[in-house]
Amino acid sequence: MNIFRLLPGVPLIAFTAPATLPAQNMTPEIRQDIARLLTLQVLTHIGELQETLGAAFQKTLYVNTYRSIVLSGKECPQPEATACPAAAILANKQLHRYGGDFEGKDVMTSIHTELDTYDLNQATYQSELELIRKRLREHYLPILKQRELAKERQLLRINATRPEVTVLPNGIQFEIEPGNQDIRDISRSTSETGITFYTRITRDIQFDALPESIRQIADQLPPASSWTFYIPYEAEQAAEEAGRRAAQDMAARREERLQQLIPDHMRNSRPAPPTEAAAPPRERKPLLRLKVWKDTPEYPATVRPDAIETVI
Repeated sequence: MNIFRLLPGVPLIAFTAPATLPAQNMTPEIRQDIARLLTLQVLTHIGELQETLGAAFQKTLYVNTYRSIVLSGKECPQPEATACPAAAILANKQLHRYGGDFEGKDVMTSIHTELDTYDLNQATYQSELELIRKRLREHYLPILKQRELAKERQLLRINATRPEVTVLPNGIQFEIEPGNQDIRDISRSTSETGITFYTRITRDIQFDALPESIRQIADQLPPASSWTFYIPYEAEQAAEEAGRRAAQDMAARREERLQQLIPDHMRNSRPAPPTEAAAPPRERKPLLRLKVWKDTPEYPATVRPDAIETVI
């Protein structure tokens, strides 16, 4: 299955996901939890659609569409073209995230058993859903993360063999479009004015909104009309940690200089600076792909680039 979609002006890259991935530490209990989670997601979705559409909702059509995709074990390439796109889209999402870690027939058996008795507002279902999610966060997500990182390493090895790709010391890979008169420098220190970095969804982002790992190596990048980056999970994680340490060091130096300016008899009376609570860690997917165009009033970008997107 090709990982990258074909986008205007962007060649399709023949990245292929590994055929099989190890099921390290998978247990029957985890598989049962996944199957139960998917069952509750489907029943909840059906309940919401019934509340919204009323008599227009065709429950049997929904279940049949969902069954055909989940039991096949393969994502539907055109969910919008199915008899019930809402069911196809949910089935695709579940297959994409959980793959072969659940038995489709177990999910369908549970759905049929509870289809006519499930109550969207029952507290017992909601509490069960929260407990399952908690167990999966503790026991399944670490397994999933290791698989994704293994897949990321394989995809990056493949990408690095392409002649147009450059690999930086921090692991980031990039390729450029040389362009003609609209060649620009990505660095914030450029002398140009009014520059924004365009993405297809947000339309424009400033330099400070680019991933930390890109901003830290901006001066190493050659001038171009566009840059396409492949950002490994560990590269962005390391860059964010380096940025946090730099901010902490700067704050410590600022406090030290301030202490030197305060007379000795006033130092003990000065209240300690407030400490900021550490931000919770962000859930980040491996291997981001980001393409940015630079835009200026003189040479506006005529094609909007890709938004930040996950490859895995």
